[in-house]
Amino acid sequence: TFSDGNGNSSTATQNVIVDDVTAPVAPALADVTGECSLTVTAPTAEDNCAGTVTGTTTDPLTYNAQGTYTITWTFSDGNGNSSTATQNVIVNDVTAPVAPTLADVSGECSVIVTAPTAEDNCAGTVTGTTTDPLTYTEQGTYTITWTFSDGNGNSSTATQNIIVNDVTNPTITCPANVTVNTDAGSIFATNVNLGTPATNDNCGIATITNNELTTYPIGQTSVTWTVTDIAGNIATCTQIVTVNDDGAPEINCPATIRVSCESEVPAAYANYAAFVADGGSASDHSGINESSFGLVSQTTDGASCPQTITRTYSVADNAGNTSTCSQLVIVNDEINPIFTFVPADVTVECNAVPAVGTPTATDNCDSDV
Repeated sequence: TFSDGNGNSSTATQNVIVDDVTAPVAPALADVTGECSLTVTAPTAEDNCAGTVTGTTTDPLTYNAQGTYTITWTFSDGNGNSSTATQNVIVNDVTAPVAPTLADVSGECSVIVTAPTAEDNCAGTVTGTTTDPLTYTEQGTYTITWTFSDGNGNSSTATQNIIVNDVTNPTITCPANVTVNTDAGSIFATNVNLGTPATNDNCGIATITNNELTTYPIGQTSVTWTVTDIAGNIATCTQIVTVNDDGAPEINCPATIRVSCESEVPAAYANYAAFVADGGSASDHSGINESSFGLVSQTTDGASCPQTITRTYSVADNAGNTSTCSQLVIVNDEINPIFTFVPADVTVECNAVPAVGTPTATDNCDSDV
């Protein structure tokens, strides 16, 4: 309405048009990155009328797989105006698994190794792999190199010592002690059967040996058995071989003694030295125990003259075997008496009784003749 102040006026009409034709200002969006996965938050843009507007998209907002993705964001002001912006989404795992410090694995006979694990920022627990053997049966120290891969191209390594070391000695129990006699006519025993020891070991026996002899002398001989396991550990035991001399000694008495009178009979031999000095002897493989010599019996047959005395002597060898021999002492007076006085001849007449006198004589054994 237009008025002139004098009471006159006129009117006119004017159209007012409000029309937003300016799109929101599309932002320059920075890349969104993560190693394992990420969830994208919608970005915003500024609009001349609507102020801050939030972008929308039909693309996923969460990404779990490795790779580079593009999200197209649309920013609408509600008045029919819109703008777009793209944003790179990068999922890129660049962190290798954390290599563990691996303890030594040890065993005495063998070792079977179980694969160790490592922790990864994306894959979680990962199991190691190796081209080295997992089973070890020989004594020694070995090294396994383990590789821990996260599946995204990242890997780490760790080494592990494998020790196969048998420190347990074997056990051995000797056969029972052996007692044998000497071979016939010998001071040795041969072909002695020692038997077989009982052995055991946690890993295995390598050898069983002994220091047996071809011939065993009289007395006791120690035989040492040795068992060695596959790792070189040893154990020993001792077996006693006793060889007895069961052969009696050989004894020969002195020659027969012949005397005329009982008074000439000598005393029995008081000791071995006297026995030998008079021609006796004894021998044995194991030696003669001279102190064992002695008279064991004496018998007499017949009267005092003639008579035969039998003396039996005994001697032992050093093994305790005994033998005897007998010596004869023969008493037999074969010497006639000798006249020491013969009366003179006597002559008488008729029937007169002569006085003949008394003759005398001597004898080697009997003085009263």
